[in-house]
Amino acid sequence: MLYFPLDSWLFARLLRRLLPRQEGYLVIIDRTEWHVGRTPINVLMPGIAARGIAFPILWQVRSKAWAGGAVQSITLPRAFLALIPTQKIRIRAVLADREFITQLWLDFLHQQHILS
Repeated sequence: MLYFPLDSWLFARLLRRLLPRQEGYLVIIDRTEWHVGRTPINVLMPGIAARGIAFPILWQVRSKAWAGGAVQSITLPRAFLALIPTQKIRIRAVLADREFITQLWLDFLHQQHILS
């Protein structure tokens, strides 16, 4: 079997170019946890929904449970917005689980002019 490294930034840029052109995008942020045996696999993934299809743009995987405020981190959304600049692509709404409803997230969305 052949393995090779995949540059996630390049892959995300490719996915962005494949998005259908439309007036405003729906951003979806999700965190999920799977178990492989006793090992939890946690995935944090922002994506864009367009024409009924969700396109994952970036993701972060951890093999341990998220520590207290880790889900509140805005590192991944900052990288996401670097790929999907709001000056070029309008975001009409953001959908996320209740774990993302924190003052940190709301302040971040407001600072990025996504939330008015």
